[in-house]
Amino acid sequence: MRCAIYTRKSTDDSDKAHDARSTTHQREQCLALIERQGWTLAEGHEYVDEATSGAVFNRPGLLRLMEALKAKPQPFEVLVTYAEDRLGRDVIETGYLAKQIIDSGVRLFFADGSERKLGSATDALLMAISNFGAAFERERASVRVRDKTRPRARSCAGSSTCVSRGTASGGLPTA
Repeated sequence: MRCAIYTRKSTDDSDKAHDARSTTHQREQCLALIERQGWTLAEGHEYVDEATSGAVFNRPGLLRLMEALKAKPQPFEVLVTYAEDRLGRDVIETGYLAKQIIDSGVRLFFADGSERKLGSATDALLMAISNFGAAFERERASVRVRDKTRPRARSCAGSSTCVSRGTASGGLPTA
């Protein structure tokens, strides 16, 4: 079977060596599954989004992937991604994205060898639980970032420099 690969990383890894980047690791794991299964990677069908949040769904690589699904004949039968949260970190949007992929006739696999199916209510529930976990982690990461910036904001409270940058209120824009 011909395969495509999709990888995404939410933070900028450009300061790291290519082989140390998260998307490189994801790609290697996806290729390992493709090799184990005896499949082939369809030429030109690696889709990558670097430094792009899973909460954003107009990512260039993802948009190119979704456009490729409309081609007739389809250039691949299987999409392999490292994990479902690489598609997105929003319960509704990620579920709808997976449904569009599967409804197009493309099978959706993850690097651990599992396949996302939507043939039963149990399949839909499992997908919803998985996507809930990804959305919850996105929220927790946001809180961690906000909490990390608060000490800096408190240390410059009352400073005109901090106020002009909108950080005197704990990292939130000041009016």
